[in-house]
This record gives sequence, C-alpha cells and structure tokens, in this order.
Amino acid sequence: MKGKKRAILIMLAALFAIMPAFSCAAEETDENYAPSKTFNGKTLCEYLNIDNIPTIEGYSSYVFNIETGSVIFEKNANDKVYPASTVKLMTAIVAYENIPDLQTEITASASALSGVSGSNIGIKTGETLTAEQLISAVLLVGANDASNVLAEYVSGDIKDFCALMNEKAHEIGAENTYFTNPTGLHNEEMVTTAYDMAVISGYFYRTGTLFDISDTTRVTIPATEKTPQQRTLINRNYLISRMKSDKFYYSPAHGMSLGGTPEAGECIITSATDRSGLTYICVVMNAPSSDKTNYACTDAVSLLKMCLDNFNYASVVSTKNAVCEIPVKLAVDTDYITLVPSGELKALLPKDLEYMKNITIEPRISENFAVAPVYEGQKFGEAIVKYNNEIILGTIELVAGKNIDKSNFLYFLNRAETFVKGKWFKAFAVFALILFAAYFIASVSFSKKKTRRRYYKK
Repeated sequence: MKGKKRAILIMLAALFAIMPAFSCAAEETDENYAPSKTFNGKTLCEYLNIDNIPTIEGYSSYVFNIETGSVIFEKNANDKVYPASTVKLMTAIVAYENIPDLQTEITASASALSGVSGSNIGIKTGETLTAEQLISAVLLVGANDASNVLAEYVSGDIKDFCALMNEKAHEIGAENTYFTNPTGLHNEEMVTTAYDMAVISGYFYRTGTLFDISDTTRVTIPATEKTPQQRTLINRNYLISRMKSDKFYYSPAHGMSLGGTPEAGECIITSATDRSGLTYICVVMNAPSSDKTNYACTDAVSLLKMCLDNFNYASVVSTKNAVCEIPVKLAVDTDYITLVPSGELKALLPKDLEYMKNITIEPRISENFAVAPVYEGQKFGEAIVKYNNEIILGTIELVAGKNIDKSNFLYFLNRAETFVKGKWFKAFAVFALILFAAYFIASVSFSKKKTRRRYYKK
C-alpha cells in the first residue's frame, strides 16, 4: 500500500508540473490626433459660453489647440476661399519632404524664373542657392521665384509639383483644397477653406524644422556668383517681427505665414504658446485691410489673446486618484486590489472654471479579478474621463496601486482544485477506478484459487 500511495503522489506532482499557466493582457488603445475635436458639435468657446469672444473682420477663421485638437473658435470654416500666400506652407512641406538634405545646392533655370511676379528675392538664371535658403525665402518673405525654383527642382515642372501638393493635401485630410501653383498668386480654380488650412498648418507645425524657419525674424543669404551683395530676409509676419512695423507685434506669437492678394484679401496663419507650453494655431482668411490696419493681423491677435487669457491645461486625474477596486485571488492578507491612473491626465479647460465637481471617471476593467502576485503598475484596463458626464476629456490606463504578494498555500490549494475539476483528473480517476476494479477482481480470483489449492491439499 505504501508503494501505491507513493506512486499516486508522484503522478499528481508530475501532472501539476505540466499544467499550463495563463496570463491576460489588456488591449492598448491608440489616440489619433485631428484638429476637429468639438464639444457636442460646438467649439469650446460656444460650449462654455465664453463671454469675451472677439468680433472677427475676416470672412473665415479657425482656431484650435495643437496638443488636444480641441476647436476653440471657428467662423465660416468650411466655406471655400482663395488661399493667397498661405499656399506656401504646402510648398515648403512638399519641398522639405522631397529634398533629404537641406544643404543641397539648387541652380535656378530660366524656365523656373519665367514670368515670376509679386514678392521675390531677385534670383537670377544660373544662380545657385541651398534648399534651406530657398525655403527660408519662401516662408519669411513669400518669395515667388524661390517657390518656382524649388518646385522645378523637385518635380521637373510646376504642374507636376502642384500634383504633389494636392496629393499631400488630400493625404492629410485637406479634402476641399486644390492648388494650381506654388506661389499663391491668384487663380480662380485654386481654393481652400479655413479648416483645410488648419489641417495643413498643424502638419507644418509638427515638422519642427519648417516651423522653426518660419519663426525666424531675420535670415542672411551670403553673396553668390550671380548676386555680389548679401541678401537680408526680414520676416513679413507682423505678429512675430517688429523690423518692418511694431503695430501688430504680439510676443507670444510664433511662425507660419502671412500674405494677401486683391481677390483673397489678407490672410494669416500663425500660432501662440502660453507659459505652460500650450500652443494654439490661428487661421484667418479673406480679411479686409486699409492704409492704417491689416485686419487679418488684428483678428489673429484678438483670437490668440482670447485663448491665452481664458484657457489652461488643468490636471483632472492623477496617480493619487483611487478609481476602483477589483477582487484579487491567492493573495497574502488581502482580497482586493486598488486601481489608480497610470499617470496624470490634463485637459484644456477655462482658467476660472470649478471643473472638478463636474469630472467623472468611468473605469473599463479588462478582467473581473486579479490573481496574485500583482505588481505595482500592472495594467488592468482604462478609465474614460468626462466633463459634465458627456464630454470625453481623455482616456488613461488603470494600473495596480501597489504590489500584492502571492500566498503559496492558497496557490497550492487553487492548483489542486483546478486539477481536480479538470478533464485530466477525471480521466485519471476513471483510469484509476478501472485499475482498482481490475485489481480487486484479480485479487478475489487469486484468493479463490489459493483457497481451492488448500482444500485439495487437505
């Protein structure tokens, strides 16, 4: 009997050793950026009833926060307008993405310079400049000759370059934009919308390099073999440069493009960053102007000032918030684990709003219970953070707030229970019963034979 018990224990230990272990992992979510996050179909200004919204002279405009994609303000944002020099943001994007080295030297041809009018830096046929110098001329002073030279270098001719511009616009979501030239000079067929230019400007901003060039107040181009004197390019964006006029200067403003035509009116795309690092992009299209003022500039300053005066990036959830509890099995000295946010979640909210009483956190747990050991920071789902129980401010992972040790005793009991309820144990039990029955029958038969032998011996 001792030998049989030992054999059964060895078999059980072997079965426990080969039983598979299971683990679960919560699915990660990706959040995609788009400059079109509204609040029940309203801009943030409309939803929160901001009372100091400025009167805008421009026909259309669009203002959004780059970090969250939140739409702050819009006016006729989907109406088609002429783009004027805002076209040059896409000109720079396509050139930048098709010229790997900005120190590449490019020689201007007669065909690229033929018929150039409007703003220019006087590039001569056969003159060689770097791609960076040409892009700087495009973005700082709206140089039409530099735009054409870049276009011809990239695509061979203007028409094919415009095809790349249109392809890129549609790729990034500017569906109602159509380019016919890289300069912005008027063409009846070349149209865009304030929303589309917001999409393009957001993409331009995220290139980093192009945005930094557009934010430069002065660039010097050394003398060349065709131009013996150096060129000094002064940024014509009045909001960021005071070298031509300080009438519209706004110190928080940074980069992008300004220009106009009689048909397009005055247009500006620019940005402003507050002290916390939040950046707002402002588009104003088809604004009037006079000898005394440029209403695209005054509109942009008013809109950006409204953003910086009214909004900030407020913390709505932190790692100190206990969101929920879930049961934990096989643990030492506890039967639950507290889940907390994996980090801090910030949201764009008015500065004077008592928002915390209107914040709700909805947990979405990937499992009904945890199994020890549990490690601090281990993910168990996510939480959706809402304002007024309707506006989603964001999502954040839910993780274990501390380590939970495993009880070896409870673990062994659990494994035993799992084994007993499993199909292998049932099969083993049936097999053992069959063996026992066979053994019993054999033992009875052997005992009867042994008794007969004794009887015959007598």
